[in-house]
Amino acid sequence: NFEIDVNHGDLLVVKTAIACEGKLESKISLIKTVTTYPNPTRGEFIIAIPSNIQMVKAEVYNVFGQLIKKDVYDVNSGKILMNLSNNPNGIYMIKLYLDEPVTIKLIKE
Repeated sequence: NFEIDVNHGDLLVVKTAIACEGKLESKISLIKTVTTYPNPTRGEFIIAIPSNIQMVKAEVYNVFGQLIKKDVYDVNSGKILMNLSNNPNGIYMIKLYLDEPVTIKLIKE
């Protein structure tokens, strides 16, 4: 076991001094750490994303797949604040354009 500091997008290579043993390569993806809370929400909610990102484009779709909102958000301390207070209750999909697009399901009650 070992620990190493990595950033999103880094390529981690593990190998020995003996070439015939091969090597293990893995691209580091921190995108999996995207979370939203509170979920369900009554309006305002926070999306926590990797902190090395400064701005993110986001699109919000309703349950019928209709685009209802899109904007570019500043990331402050690894978080963006969004608000669906003026939208009806239901299920929404939020698409974040990071290095790889990420879609999050959000419930508004």
